[in-house]
Amino acid sequence: MNEYNFTERVRKVLAMAREEAARLHHEYVGTEHILLALAREGEGCGATALLNLGVDLDEIRQRVNETVKMGRSPGASTMDLPYTSRAKKVLELAMSEARSLVHMYVGTEHLLLALLGEGKGIGAQTLTTLGVTAENARAQILSILGTSSNAPPSMSERALRSTTNAPPEGVAPLGVDLVLRYSPQDTKWMAVALEEARAAADAGDVPVGAVIVRGDEILARSSNRTVRDQDPTTHAEMLAIRMAAATLGMWHLGGCTLYVTLEPCAMCAGAIVLARLDRVVFGAWDDKAGMAGSVGDLLRHPRLNHRPELIAGVRGDECAELLRRFFGERRTSTASR
Repeated sequence: MNEYNFTERVRKVLAMAREEAARLHHEYVGTEHILLALAREGEGCGATALLNLGVDLDEIRQRVNETVKMGRSPGASTMDLPYTSRAKKVLELAMSEARSLVHMYVGTEHLLLALLGEGKGIGAQTLTTLGVTAENARAQILSILGTSSNAPPSMSERALRSTTNAPPEGVAPLGVDLVLRYSPQDTKWMAVALEEARAAADAGDVPVGAVIVRGDEILARSSNRTVRDQDPTTHAEMLAIRMAAATLGMWHLGGCTLYVTLEPCAMCAGAIVLARLDRVVFGAWDDKAGMAGSVGDLLRHPRLNHRPELIAGVRGDECAELLRRFFGERRTSTASR
């Protein structure tokens, strides 16, 4: 099963689920084993939500053990145990829950919501008998994450929940702090990228700017030139990557960070992976073409041989406002003709 974007805690829970299946001499991993593992792990956001709802985690084990039968003989190796169709659905739903909350990781909170969302497996049935519903679990999780409603997130909220911002897997029952893992240096270099984006707007191009930095040195800076050059490949990231490679005299950009004001598209994400950039820091999300979590996530695709560290939302409101203003002015200009 693809564990794309799963946190280390979720990977641990899934390994425990296999152990639970082996303990019960089952030849499969079902929703009951995932629930047992979630309770056994005991410290993730999912388990914390259950504790806040008054659920005794030991009682989960007791209820499941009363419901399922022990297998006749020891099953296969834990690594060879297949997921049932219901368990596979739970993992797919967990990814869907993460996307709906604009999280670019899958944590134990999403796993809990997915178990409830699947609805028919032993995992969901057990939770229901304990008084846990999708509604009260979601409300508790949103409280833990510091989000009070299901309203569409603002740009700053989306930044707060981005992939390398620490997934909320703390053990505190309430008020888990979400810490943005970007530094003052990241803010500083994004300001340079914004300068490039403004230069693009002044020249009539879509305002996207990019900077590539190694240590405290700018290797390349560029703005989008698609309109000026009449070339669809001259995005700011592509030009910056070419310049940085020329500066270093090598294609391999390990040790470098790309700062770009807009979430990279498929073309740029592919170039980033091929250039082996260590980090990618972007500002605004691109719901129509972004390939760092919005439309897809090429930058951290599990089958690729390089996955850069990814940080989103640095000066995101400024980056987004620059784009909104540019397109607003262009629409006004077109309408007045």
